[in-house]
Amino acid sequence: MMGWLLFVILVDVPPERVPWTPLPATEAARREALTRFGLGRWRAREERPASAAKEFEAAAKADPDSPGPLRPLVAVYAELGRHAAAIRTARKVLELDPDDADTAHKLGQILYEGRKYADAVTVLKQAASSPRLERAPAIRIGILRDLAR
Repeated sequence: MMGWLLFVILVDVPPERVPWTPLPATEAARREALTRFGLGRWRAREERPASAAKEFEAAAKADPDSPGPLRPLVAVYAELGRHAAAIRTARKVLELDPDDADTAHKLGQILYEGRKYADAVTVLKQAASSPRLERAPAIRIGILRDLAR
């Protein structure tokens, strides 16, 4: 009985009205980028790389200073066979985040497949010397194996 009384009291209280205010432009752009990034990840999991690429591109356009949406875009471009776009995007990611070993490794693999061996060696050395791999020796060994090729 006491529970019902408490429920009736809580339900009868009108909610406090808060006036609506528009979001600042930076916050709206960040939310748009997060939404597009999530859609891109979803499309990539559904094995729809063309749709995923469009969503990641929209996320990168909404938040151009973040390397986050560009990272998976490199793999999607490589999967679609757009190697020039993958190389360009990976270089931009490494410009924004020089310690990103995963992107540098992927770029080195793409350059190696494109027979640009000198560039591949430079990028793979950068990937192997990343401080983020201090706790991931298996990944560093994989990068060094690709470098030895």
